[in-house]
Amino acid sequence: MRKSTVLFTALFIFGISLILKAQEPDSIRVGDIFKKHHLIKEKTIDYLVHSEFRGSVRLGVMVRSSVERIKHKGEDFLAIKHEYYGADENSTGEFYSLVEPKTFKPIVHIRNIGSKGKEAYRFTDQAVVALDTVKNNAEEGYNLELEEPVFNFELDLTTFSMLPMREGYSAALRFHHPGSKTTKPDWYEIEVEGSEKLKLPGGKELDTWVLFMDYNGTQPTRFWYTKDGQEFVKMEGNYNGVKIYKTRLF
Repeated sequence: MRKSTVLFTALFIFGISLILKAQEPDSIRVGDIFKKHHLIKEKTIDYLVHSEFRGSVRLGVMVRSSVERIKHKGEDFLAIKHEYYGADENSTGEFYSLVEPKTFKPIVHIRNIGSKGKEAYRFTDQAVVALDTVKNNAEEGYNLELEEPVFNFELDLTTFSMLPMREGYSAALRFHHPGSKTTKPDWYEIEVEGSEKLKLPGGKELDTWVLFMDYNGTQPTRFWYTKDGQEFVKMEGNYNGVKIYKTRLF
């Protein structure tokens, strides 16, 4: 009888440990190969960004996002470009990033938006530093030491599209927004909380995954990705009472 009790207790503890392990987020570190990296295709998409505050809709920005596979010194990279078309100088410009294709490890990031001028960065495992090969770099001398390597937060929508999405899946990734003076590098958790069918103009319907991320308690945000191909569809967030929307144009 005692042996049966011991065996039952051992099996119970083992079962609980499996459940707890299943609930832990999948920690994805810079250098790990994304399980769905093959879903990143050479393509160009457009999406609209706008915000709403106290019932008033603010003018939006149209973003054109493109992905291209390139070779540099015999090595393969993904070149990602975002072009911003806004109503004024400070919402118009572009950024250009190079990342490793399977790991999405950031290499360089060059941003040129509005009156700030050109801001160029190089990522290493130890630091994010000013890219010294770029002339007139507004971030000359920039040097942020890192405890661990980071992903580029400006590429979050593409990064998320490589996760192995399924209901209940969660992942933790370490991000940093290059040049940010207010947000330090940190781990962020994102979870696939369910599914939703979205209707598009013309009667087309999209079956999507719904992902949730609260940016460590600062900005509760949901993202919608197609189940077929895991392509970004839209985002809805809230930051200090300001509702933020990103909507893909089909």
